[in-house]
Amino acid sequence: MDFEIAPAPYSVGLVLGILAACLLVGGGFLAWLARSASALSVSIDGDRLRIEAPLYGRSLPIVALELDRARIERLDKQSEIRPRIRTNGIGLPGYGVGWFRLKNREKALAVIVGRGEVLYLPTSEGYAILLSAREPRRLLDALIAARGHDSNRSRNALLNDL
Repeated sequence: MDFEIAPAPYSVGLVLGILAACLLVGGGFLAWLARSASALSVSIDGDRLRIEAPLYGRSLPIVALELDRARIERLDKQSEIRPRIRTNGIGLPGYGVGWFRLKNREKALAVIVGRGEVLYLPTSEGYAILLSAREPRRLLDALIAARGHDSNRSRNALLNDL
């Protein structure tokens, strides 16, 4: 008894077309990601911390930062502030931008590029900020100094790219 094999419901051309579209979209996404990584920056503008990051930029009053609890740390496996679950954002090895749950279950807005040190900034807004600045100590010192300055003074100090 012989049985016929049913023809495939999709043609080979359709499958190859879908595969090509996926590669094109994936390549476009990676190109956008590489371009947007160069757009990451942090600045202090008067009494506000400004984080420039595609889709996840934010401006926050410096008084909302709990600078007495801020610290600089490496994100190794033992770190309690290591991002663990991405809830809304982009997460690739060595690149994380968006909202994450940390190992200690805290909610955090992360802008992490590379595997160096990060500045952990708890806020009074119910979340923390993780920034991988080139000079995290300089950024923390600038935030402490800005908190002590008169908030009426208008100063815009671009600290560095992330």
